[in-house]
Amino acid sequence: MTEAQFETRVRTLEDYAKRHPTGYKVRVVLLALSGYGYIAFLVVLALALSVGLLGLLVYFRAVALIKVALLPLIFAGVLLRSLWVKLEEPEGRELSPEEAPQLFEFLERTTTALDAPRIHRVLLDDQFNAAVSQVPRLGLFGWNRNFLIIGMPLLTALSPEQFQAVLAHEIGHVSGNHGGFSSWVYRIRRTWGTLETKVEQDAEIGSFLLRAFLHWFAPALNAYTFVLARAQEYEADRAAADVVGREAAAGALIETAHKASFFEGEYWNRVIEASKRQPDPINNAFSGMAEAYRGWVTSNRIESTLRSALAMPTGYADTHPSLSDRLAALGHPLATVGKEAGNRVEYASAPVAMTAAEWVFGPKLPERLATFDREWEEKVHFRWREAYRKASEMRQGIEELTARPIETLSDEELWKLISGTDEFVGEDAAIPFVREMLVRHPDHVGGNFFLGRHLLKNDDPAGIPHLEAAMKADHEGTFVICDLLHEYYEKKGDQTGIGQVRATLDDYRALLNKAAEERQRFDENEVLEPHQLDAELVRAIRGALMELQDLKAVWIARRRVEVLPDWPYFIIGIEAEPTWNPLGRKAREQTLLGQISGLNFPFSFRCFILNSETRWLAEKYRQLPDAKIYGL
Repeated sequence: MTEAQFETRVRTLEDYAKRHPTGYKVRVVLLALSGYGYIAFLVVLALALSVGLLGLLVYFRAVALIKVALLPLIFAGVLLRSLWVKLEEPEGRELSPEEAPQLFEFLERTTTALDAPRIHRVLLDDQFNAAVSQVPRLGLFGWNRNFLIIGMPLLTALSPEQFQAVLAHEIGHVSGNHGGFSSWVYRIRRTWGTLETKVEQDAEIGSFLLRAFLHWFAPALNAYTFVLARAQEYEADRAAADVVGREAAAGALIETAHKASFFEGEYWNRVIEASKRQPDPINNAFSGMAEAYRGWVTSNRIESTLRSALAMPTGYADTHPSLSDRLAALGHPLATVGKEAGNRVEYASAPVAMTAAEWVFGPKLPERLATFDREWEEKVHFRWREAYRKASEMRQGIEELTARPIETLSDEELWKLISGTDEFVGEDAAIPFVREMLVRHPDHVGGNFFLGRHLLKNDDPAGIPHLEAAMKADHEGTFVICDLLHEYYEKKGDQTGIGQVRATLDDYRALLNKAAEERQRFDENEVLEPHQLDAELVRAIRGALMELQDLKAVWIARRRVEVLPDWPYFIIGIEAEPTWNPLGRKAREQTLLGQISGLNFPFSFRCFILNSETRWLAEKYRQLPDAKIYGL
């Protein structure tokens, strides 16, 4: 199902759910039950076949063939094994009631008020986020353990009331008072999604019965439950409003919107910039966050950040509604500001007299922050020193290039001078060098992007054709460039320009969907070509593969594609070490698929297990030179 088809289907289901809410829920239940029913049918069928065969063999006294009757039992065992969906428990530093008594008291009151299940473990991590995660002990069949994950950066950004609103929202996801049915939907979406991924990675079981069923069932379940999962976001917001009040609930949404933008962007950019100036990591990456937030909220950049966030419409990429729609549901006046381009966002972030981190940890907070600082320093120390070394070398190289007449520089040296000057001196100082590059090469992608972005940043529309030229020459920059153009047109109130940007994005998304569909189709008729990867990259890949256990051989080839041919796509074939145990072999192959799929190769690819079902693929590899990159 393409992105456009999914959106159309969800829109249709949203309309039906509004007109027939009870009938819609009945459809969802029946659809979910059909999934469990199909699995039960396969298991019962396998057992019945085994008993029937056993009876026939005994009747005809064919004792020598008694093992034949065990084949359906083996299939049932393999089937049940594949259905054992294990969701990993979230990671983090566990908090006890003794460490954060006010937090645990609030959690107890809130779970009671919202009729929510008990939180079994509270974990603290280094993300700007909070979430409730349910991990089923019995895989597809439930019996959940409930985890609350809290990010220290979020704690240092919000007031206690705002943080309590965030917690109430997350607990609202599993609340009985605010949509127990939707809470059930919240859980099954994740579990069935994990099962689909697991079955897709299992070459034998995935291609036999379960995969065919899930190709129909998973998209249907995702579309049907998408509507309820989105409604559940609104219900969780209402749960937060019931617990802490509408003003605090809305304030938490607004504060997290602009402070998350700062944390994920400018804050860490500042930290990275420091690695260019000092040899050792900063010692207050976490303990300095509260002060950094206070500096941010006095800046006029909040207005720009919130205007963009409020103008973002509710989409279908995920179940979260837009900020403006969530605020509208809570009756907050700021919801209407982002509906029209050019509106000024009149919002003042209230000073945080006490942070949520201080509320949670009290006098123990400095010790907590010091632990995060120390662990972060230890984790980044080597990379930081390496970044400082490279920055020093680059700075020296830029000084040498600057001393030479510009006409004597090669194109490679000129681009190095542009990048280095921008990084170490400033964007304005790099512009004369950028213009020189465009005199030499008017279609230069990097030069056009650099100059176009600089001009728009300075309110000069002359940057538009430069950005459009860069986008035309390199489609991979479409999203970034469209964001820049959309922000500029929005600031100018240019609806025509905004419409053109949206049309460009729609066309590009359609092209990406078409390319993705082509790449997902793969059978015996597809053409494979030599991979054409350079020797250094192949050596790096081989080095990564050497770390994997039970891996016998790996082949790689480039798949011939018609859509976006400059976006190469590769097919990787994997052969596991042989074993006498069929169940062990399947688990081994699935593990290898997951490990190789998770490797950070600098290209798009798809993995297949080479076995009796994929002999045709192995034959294609044998016809290509140098396709085998690992193994004897």
